Amino acid sequence: MKRAFLGRPPNPPNHLLKGATSFSVNSGIVWMEQKRFALHIMRDLGFGKTRMEVHIKEEIAHLLSELEEFQGKPANVRRFLAPSTSNNISALIFGRRIDYHDPMRILLDQVITELIRFFRPTSIHAWFPWVKSLLFYFKLWDYDKLEFAIEKLMAFVDKEIDEHQLSLDPNFIRDYMDGFLLQMEQRRYREPNTSFTRAMLKGNAPSLIGAGSTTVRATVEWTLLTMAKYQDVQKKIQDEIDEVIGHERTPNWADHIHLPYTEAVLMEVQRWKTVVPINLLRFTTEDSDVMGYDVPAGMTVIANIYAIHNDPDYWDEPHLFKPERFLSEDGKEVIKHECWIPFSLGKRACPGETLANVEVFLYATSLLQKFHIEFPEGKRHNFEGVVGATFEPTPYELCMVPRL
Repeated sequence: MKRAFLGRPPNPPNHLLKGATSFSVNSGIVWMEQKRFALHIMRDLGFGKTRMEVHIKEEIAHLLSELEEFQGKPANVRRFLAPSTSNNISALIFGRRIDYHDPMRILLDQVITELIRFFRPTSIHAWFPWVKSLLFYFKLWDYDKLEFAIEKLMAFVDKEIDEHQLSLDPNFIRDYMDGFLLQMEQRRYREPNTSFTRAMLKGNAPSLIGAGSTTVRATVEWTLLTMAKYQDVQKKIQDEIDEVIGHERTPNWADHIHLPYTEAVLMEVQRWKTVVPINLLRFTTEDSDVMGYDVPAGMTVIANIYAIHNDPDYWDEPHLFKPERFLSEDGKEVIKHECWIPFSLGKRACPGETLANVEVFLYATSLLQKFHIEFPEGKRHNFEGVVGATFEPTPYELCMVPRL
């Protein structure tokens, strides 16, 4: 990915964040500095390592317990999966999980859902920033309700920042917020123009939670629906899990190298049902070219990941679900295709790819170890989705039948 395409369009919707901003909508030095810090602090906190894996497995245990209560009867899985995946990021940001039934947990999930709808790259206001002002001025498309919800969310984040400042210990960094506040203190006087400000922290927190939870949740949902549709695939995964992990031990990330068929299925789900079909908007910072076409500076550009994942020049029968395309001929090795790019490309690719892979694997294997997944009697899913900032299934129910 060329350097020219690393920018973000001007006029980000900071008015929605009530004076806050976020590295996800910034470019240049600010974006580079904030991304570098995010990766550094999350690595120190166990990002993709054992410490984070322990938390994810604890969160999955809560989810399994909730689903077991249905005893195989139809369940709205999203109702429990959404707060579960969101809590993994909440723990990194705030240092704690938020109970499924906590009013703030419910509000947080509602705001994330609305933000996904509002920030979809295909929206007219994504291409014509002046439209946003009209929408809010005239209270169109329920954006006034979104604004009200975000006000509550920002008040919650403000409260978390205040509490973290009061209890901050430079020798014991508990979470992302602690690390950021420490950087603020250290840079306040020596770097007057630093990007480490309260406004940046206030915007980064919900941005990271939204980006880090919705994609994982949607991927797991498509996986569960696919298992209900293709019972033979589900059985092969469960046979592999039973052989490698067994029925008693919970899955670990280290198991993924011993479960090639499971890995291939998860990769094919991410290709077949591309969760981020249209990448976030980019902005050219200098003149460039793409395959002989001139692209001048100052242009808003967009990457169509869905098109790449469904191009017959790269994939045999791309409309079909075929996990074998990611396996060697003997089925013992996973083969990654160069055109498999669910996390985008280049320096602005998803910084949470490692964590997302760990989460998707642990959720999928844990659920399939404990449950046989079926559609309710007489019902099927049409496998159509809703395109927002992510591509997620239309409403559904599944029967999560405990495996004996």
